Amino acid sequence: SNAMQRANREHLEIISLEEISMLVSSDFDLPEVLQHVTAKVATQLKVSVCNIYLREGDEVVLAATHGFDPAFIGKIRIKIGDGITGSVARDGQYISLSRASQDPRYRYFPELQEEKYNSMLSFPIGDKKEVYGVINLNTTSIRSFHEDEIYFVSIIANLILTAIKLRQQVASSRKAAEASA
Repeated sequence: SNAMQRANREHLEIISLEEISMLVSSDFDLPEVLQHVTAKVATQLKVSVCNIYLREGDEVVLAATHGFDPAFIGKIRIKIGDGITGSVARDGQYISLSRASQDPRYRYFPELQEEKYNSMLSFPIGDKKEVYGVINLNTTSIRSFHEDEIYFVSIIANLILTAIKLRQQVASSRKAAEASA
């Protein structure tokens, strides 16, 4: 039944969130945490691709991927405001599209063979003050992302934000300690 399926999915979502929470507070460095997150999100939401981009200056840079060649990590750079991902990075508002490639903001990366992907959810990783990155989901099927899936991704985005901020704090306190040594 539908209710059973839903209860099962919510149960699995809670397990995924617990696992990701544990990763966030673990000793893993950020690239490892993000890589685990992309795999868990892709599996949980049954999407072909999950990518995490992190902000560097006036660009977001691919930091982790499930579904793309990992050789693209650090190499795919999108200007803030450019394309769907860049718009989300600029505005801090998510964009959900069932036919992404037909959207006027869509940017095509030939090296990614992106034409296979239809539906897209692009969600900002940030707080009220600034955007630190973007998490993208892509599917080959044409589908709409449901409210509860978008809510799930919003929690993931918050956990990623926590992971980024925790590791920034650790790095800055380490620098301070070295400076005073």
